[in-house]
Amino acid sequence: MVPLFVADYTFADKLHEVARLNRYQYTDERIMDMVMKEASRQRIDVYLNRGACKIMTRETSRTIDCAYQREVEILPSWKHTFKFTPSADQPLI
Repeated sequence: MVPLFVADYTFADKLHEVARLNRYQYTDERIMDMVMKEASRQRIDVYLNRGACKIMTRETSRTIDCAYQREVEILPSWKHTFKFTPSADQPLI
């Protein structure tokens, strides 16, 4: 169960890093590609698709909001669905 939270924390940390990138060099589409690449790297791309993330770039900041769910079998015949909502709101560099 710990790997679920580690993957989410690492993914959220990368969202903060990506959200700071220059808006003139990095369009929202390019940012989305980077977000999905990191989701693949963290092996959460099965749960997170392009429609589950929203990117809003303003004059001085960028917001990235994502949401996904993972169902995990905690004990035999006992499953739990964890809901994750990693997001970032950072000033642009």
